[in-house]
Amino acid sequence: MEAATERDREAIERQLGRPPRALAGVAARCVHGGPSVIAQRPYDELGEPFPTTFWLSCRVLVRAVGELESSGGIAALEADLAARPGLRASRRLADARVAALRAGLDDGGRHADGGAALATSLEGGAPRAPLKCLHAHAAAALAAPPYALGRLVLERARPETPEACCAWA
Repeated sequence: MEAATERDREAIERQLGRPPRALAGVAARCVHGGPSVIAQRPYDELGEPFPTTFWLSCRVLVRAVGELESSGGIAALEADLAARPGLRASRRLADARVAALRAGLDDGGRHADGGAALATSLEGGAPRAPLKCLHAHAAAALAAPPYALGRLVLERARPETPEACCAWA
């Protein structure tokens, strides 16, 4: 993970349409060099929990994964998880890697939820709960590989490589 530069912060704000909360840095970049995944601390400056460690910021990726979700992608991937032990193992390992990173990003400040956010999965929910946010899995695949389930999300979403980066536009 890289510290976010001022240029990165401006780009991330354009991508999200708002200032980022609890920004820890840039976790992955697109082929054009712009932020595509940002890392978030588990708590913001006020001690409010932030749901996920890795946040997909690239608008092209967000749109492609959103289309996959809306076309039945969650149900299809749940079926794959049920049928493929290797995908389940990959998810467990990714959850453990992200949990360790999340704990390392905690500054020890105020925790409005008593620290519960430190025990969440990479999606921000209970570990091994049903899938709910393919964006988080795609982000984890880019930011904390290897992650077979997240790679499968990206393969099925089939995002197109744009001519220019959405971060710098």
